[in-house]
Amino acid sequence: ASYRHYIFQLLALAVLYFTFGHISFLITVSHFIVTPVFFVAEGIALAAIILFGRRVWPGILLGQLALALSTGLEFLPSLTISAINSIEAVIGATLFRRWKLDSALNSVHDFSRLVAMIFLILQPFSATFGTATLLFFNVIPESQSYLQAWAYWWFGNCLGQFLVTPFLLILFSSSVRIKSVLQSTQSATAPIVLMLPATWLVFGDTPIGGIALALVIYVPLLLWIAIKSGLAVVSLICSIITVLALFETSRGFGPFVVNENPQIFDMNIFVLGISLTAQFVSVLFAERNQVEAELRKSKAKLYAIIDSSPIPKAVNDEHQNIIFLNKSFVQLFGYTLKDIPTLADWW
Repeated sequence: ASYRHYIFQLLALAVLYFTFGHISFLITVSHFIVTPVFFVAEGIALAAIILFGRRVWPGILLGQLALALSTGLEFLPSLTISAINSIEAVIGATLFRRWKLDSALNSVHDFSRLVAMIFLILQPFSATFGTATLLFFNVIPESQSYLQAWAYWWFGNCLGQFLVTPFLLILFSSSVRIKSVLQSTQSATAPIVLMLPATWLVFGDTPIGGIALALVIYVPLLLWIAIKSGLAVVSLICSIITVLALFETSRGFGPFVVNENPQIFDMNIFVLGISLTAQFVSVLFAERNQVEAELRKSKAKLYAIIDSSPIPKAVNDEHQNIIFLNKSFVQLFGYTLKDIPTLADWW
């Protein structure tokens, strides 16, 4: 049963990787398997290997191999690139555990380290060796530079991982229940509902679209969602925005179409900026709420200890207002908090 479960995990991961990678390639692709768009498959792969362990790496290998072969790339470069992406995922899972990051990502420390790992370690590794493989097998045409292929690879994979991985990690985290994610979604219902018409207004076939308008509309709505909900909801909303924006831009609509040429890379930079801002704001507020909750819990425990003490105790604040009298104090002296609200009244 354990072996069958393991095989099912590998096949499911391979199918998900192939399916979402193929969907990304439907929008735009260069050099067979290099795409500057939102590459969801990489986000799924990193989340899966963190959640289920490094042993699921063959699923990533199979999914990437099938994806590369489906684009017409020969077997040997396809296998090499699949191995590179699998090694990259294993490195990510290893660093995630070595740095002792919490999959709930409810602190700035954990989220910032995950983002740094994606942008500065995993994707530089994958993009460098992946594009070097394409260059070695003469896949990169002379009309396009190695640097451009590297930037496309790095950017598309980064966009997929920093949007999809946090959502999946939080959704399947042992310390976070799906019910709590749904509750946080309900608390941000109004701005979430407004995102769909806002995206159509910015990226649809409208005469008033523009980058300035996009910032004016998106930033307040995303910050509203970030404050009201959690990182999982923000990442999901930003993923939906990215997909819709890519769809409309590829059709020739929106502010990132210049002379009827879609500027996919520029659009992704815009999405990257607003998404990272919203995500970090969400984590900041989540961490603040967690600290406040822990302080309230500690305060409640402290007052419970004071109240159970057999020694009469009175607690006052910095303005000499008495804010708490324990049971022993009331029993011994006969005064309640209403009788002596200040130290002056007590004296």
